[in-house]
Amino acid sequence: MADEDDKNVDRNASFSEFGWEFQTNAAIVLFIQRIEDASSVRVEGAHEDIEISLNDGTVVYAQAKARTGNEPGKGSTDRLDGALKTLADDIKQGNYRELIFVTNDDYPFGKSHDVSDLHGGGTLRFDELPDGVQNYIREKGAAHGIGDDAYPVMAVSVIGFYGDDRDTRHKHIRAAIQDLLSRLDLGRRGDVNDGLLRDQWGTMMQENAGTLDTDITLSKEDFVWPVIVMLCKVDTDDKDFERFDEEDVQDAVREYGSIINYHTQKFEFVTKVSTDFDRYLADNSGGRKEVRTRYIDERWGDYVDILGLGEIGDGETREIVAKLIMRKVLRREDVIKRVKDGVNLGN
Repeated sequence: MADEDDKNVDRNASFSEFGWEFQTNAAIVLFIQRIEDASSVRVEGAHEDIEISLNDGTVVYAQAKARTGNEPGKGSTDRLDGALKTLADDIKQGNYRELIFVTNDDYPFGKSHDVSDLHGGGTLRFDELPDGVQNYIREKGAAHGIGDDAYPVMAVSVIGFYGDDRDTRHKHIRAAIQDLLSRLDLGRRGDVNDGLLRDQWGTMMQENAGTLDTDITLSKEDFVWPVIVMLCKVDTDDKDFERFDEEDVQDAVREYGSIINYHTQKFEFVTKVSTDFDRYLADNSGGRKEVRTRYIDERWGDYVDILGLGEIGDGETREIVAKLIMRKVLRREDVIKRVKDGVNLGN
């Protein structure tokens, strides 16, 4: 659990909750920064506050220490000492790739060892710190048995996280999420709400941390799934539905939503639509999006019986529902490929 500013904080529930929330949000930031090389993440791992397992079998260990008071730098030397003590134990595991001290304090080493490059957030490797700060850390580390070979993989990460206002407290975390979406070329897509994504990831992290078996981690695949779900939301305003009355389309979504969701998650149907579309795409010219729209418009009737839509509503309703299902299936296929490629999942 993330540390606090003084000895009484452990008895203060609000301070403890703040430290826990910082730890969870720090895990989100550290994980998405390394998502291409990572396989899973765990808050409250077997050895450390945050453990990020990498594809090569090594682990990123991060010790989270939160400033809860309104005076930056106060108590920071104690937090640093506590972090080094725990990281010294991580070194004994022998499987570490990175050893990180993560905090929300702009003065992680105290005001007498100020590093202005960390003000407002940022990450610096040990060898990027001023010589005086390096020596200070070495002195403290030596007291915990940390040898010279560990320092090259050490780093300090400052993540802005403070205040009662939710938007202020989360702005740096949301900025990191926006950066990830931009890297995936999803930054301009209005379907992805970075605030909602942060909330979902926070809940997932906390639920995983609540399991007693520390071998149970949050996989990268599970982590990115909420992004895919948000992106696969069907846009009923697009030109596939422009000749229909908007209210009729919305009524179809409300009334037949369970049918739509069922078939878009049914492996056999998804495979058939994807295979049929790939054949159509090979035989037709134009961009993928253009051909997809044409395919849905021309072939929706082929799936009415397969989907069991013969008895619902009228002909127009059947067409709307069939098109919604087809569009969601094909859009999900494109999105999954883009996201999986972007985070190096399954490659």
